[in-house]
Amino acid sequence: MRLCILGNAQNSHVIRWAEFFSSRGHEVTIVSARPHELPGIQVYAPKLPFEDFLRRREIYDQNRAPNFAVYLSYILLALTVRRTVRRLSPDIVMAMTLETNGILAMIAGHHPTALYHLGNKALSVMSETSLVMRLLVKAMLRFSDMLHTGDSAGAARLRQLGAPADKIFINPWGVDLKQLHAEAGVAEVQEHLGASGKKLFACIRAFMPEYDIATFLRAIPDIVYAYPDTAYAVIGDGPERDKLTKLAEELDIRDYVTFVGYVPYDTLPAYTLAADFYVDPINFRLPVGRTWWGHRMRCSMDGIGYSITLMLGLASGCIPLVTRRAGLSDIFSEEQQRLLLWEPGNPTDLAQKAKGLLASHVDCQALRASLTQMAEERFDWQLNADRIEREYLDKIREHAGSVLEP
Repeated sequence: MRLCILGNAQNSHVIRWAEFFSSRGHEVTIVSARPHELPGIQVYAPKLPFEDFLRRREIYDQNRAPNFAVYLSYILLALTVRRTVRRLSPDIVMAMTLETNGILAMIAGHHPTALYHLGNKALSVMSETSLVMRLLVKAMLRFSDMLHTGDSAGAARLRQLGAPADKIFINPWGVDLKQLHAEAGVAEVQEHLGASGKKLFACIRAFMPEYDIATFLRAIPDIVYAYPDTAYAVIGDGPERDKLTKLAEELDIRDYVTFVGYVPYDTLPAYTLAADFYVDPINFRLPVGRTWWGHRMRCSMDGIGYSITLMLGLASGCIPLVTRRAGLSDIFSEEQQRLLLWEPGNPTDLAQKAKGLLASHVDCQALRASLTQMAEERFDWQLNADRIEREYLDKIREHAGSVLEP
């Protein structure tokens, strides 16, 4: 199979998929606005004007303001991607994220194309607040041959926007379970975090507004007051780093919280294996009311799915404390939702849930064992990736047959 991936070649998700398909003997090419080198994988990063707007050295470019140079660069990028895809003539195109590479895939006009949405930004926020994006999303859903999502809420949202059910594939990706069998380095991580002999709460998120790490920090004083023998690790980096470290100082919790910084994906298991709890405070600020064209906005967090770090925490034996959102009913029972899910943006609710678990009102060992077993059954990266490979090959054969039909 000749696979062309449209995505950021520096992104860990894109790299995982590229390396997986390459390891299976497939010919993999990435067409990316940002350059990167990957052994055995061809990366095309077109030469364009205004490259500072497309190839920033920073990982996070949340603060980049759109302007004429940005729009012109994307127009030129789209035309270049179209020419490149036609020249490569792959068996299938895989596009990561709708709001950027999905549009590029549609402009490229290649079939078959598989679209992935990462998060709810395009599906449940931008498609409700922007007429242009709503029309583009609907056009992408009609154009694509395969639509991949992570949970039932994402599938339902795709259907609401007009996607045919037979195009939708629910696949939550997963984690490499083999990385979790060896606990080498866990004791060192706990010592480094000042968590030896303590209950450790870990949060692994980019320091960006939609991940609302500030709410996690605001919950810590309440937990510490009742249970001082606890420790907290915030793993990640991003544009809100200074704001969050300043908040920790204002809350007087720097003796309890360690800001670890960016950690490569391959070394994250040492932190989740060392932790007792995994906190996911994701909280999109959802617009309300009506748009300028009179559309009543029904923004939601539908389509976020289970993050890779949540899967990793569950498979590592962490008890999750996760913001309430659609899709989690796929993996948590009603009782587990009552114990583990808290209202987005509400530090008091998070603290109460944490203190309830620390007080051993529930059998934490049994809960941990049940969740770990579920994660191992549902989130095995190898099994899930194998399934997508089969789906791709089936779609390629189906497309070849339809082309050959008179």
